[in-house]
Amino acid sequence: MGITASCRLDVRGELQTAIVEGDLQHVRLLLEFRPQLINENLSRNMESPLHHAASSGQTDVLLLLLEKGAFVDALNHQKQTPLILACRNGRIACIERLVEWNANILIFDASHGRTCLHYAAKSGHLNCLQKVLLAAQSPTVAETWGYRQFINVRDDSGVTPLHLAARSGHSSIVHMLLSNGALVCATTTKSSSNNSSSLGFGSTPLHFAARGGSIECVKELLAWGADRLQRNSQGHTPFFIAMKYHNTACATLLNPLTAEPLVWPSPWKFMNNLDIEVKLLLENALAQANDAWERQIFSAAGSCSVVPAEPTEKLADVEVCL
Repeated sequence: MGITASCRLDVRGELQTAIVEGDLQHVRLLLEFRPQLINENLSRNMESPLHHAASSGQTDVLLLLLEKGAFVDALNHQKQTPLILACRNGRIACIERLVEWNANILIFDASHGRTCLHYAAKSGHLNCLQKVLLAAQSPTVAETWGYRQFINVRDDSGVTPLHLAARSGHSSIVHMLLSNGALVCATTTKSSSNNSSSLGFGSTPLHFAARGGSIECVKELLAWGADRLQRNSQGHTPFFIAMKYHNTACATLLNPLTAEPLVWPSPWKFMNNLDIEVKLLLENALAQANDAWERQIFSAAGSCSVVPAEPTEKLADVEVCL
């Protein structure tokens, strides 16, 4: 099979197919016949064999390619590395191998200026995010960026991984990022035409969560002290964004006329220094208080109140069911 295949003209296409299908023996035979293909582009997207292995989750093939000299930080037409593709597609085993081979987690792509952390957060793969965060604790990152700065890395529009996780409705990712130092008050720096940052600049993760409609993300951000009254460049609060996109459950919690949830000053952070039992007691007390707060708000869902329109808005006399 290998000899017959190697005689064909489209060896690149055959190698790509073998990689995607995980045919390790065929990949090995093709590379023995044409070893120069190890770092050549196999498709119009200028993706190397390693890109295809990482994207399709073929860990054994990926390891073979690395052992034969594949460039771990190869770039495709959008300047994306195999690690970025693995994070985008949730290929945890491939991520582990690439990190072991010192893949660079600080590379920005040319699509939106995003890193592998952005893609792991947007895709909602918690185990992939954890692996990238672990890699970010390496001396290389510590000596250049620092862990805290990496957590809050911005793309071309100032969008952080926390923004993307909140917009996509991944509450477990939101919690993980906040627990590791993500800024709940981070704001975007400019507007963009892509879906994830079409809210205007100056938008916080809470604006993005309101747009995405995830009540769990809204609750998580509020628990960390997100400001319900923060306005973006268009004068919109998260409440207005939730109403605009008909995310009424989120709007109920974001309504500035309702009581705010209970949060600790600098949420949760000073608690990390407390005795574990004391910390659990405080966390449980706060959680119970906020559960009661939610029940009180949602129990009034049968009645409606008229909320004044925000300045510069055209949505006058918006009726909100509370």
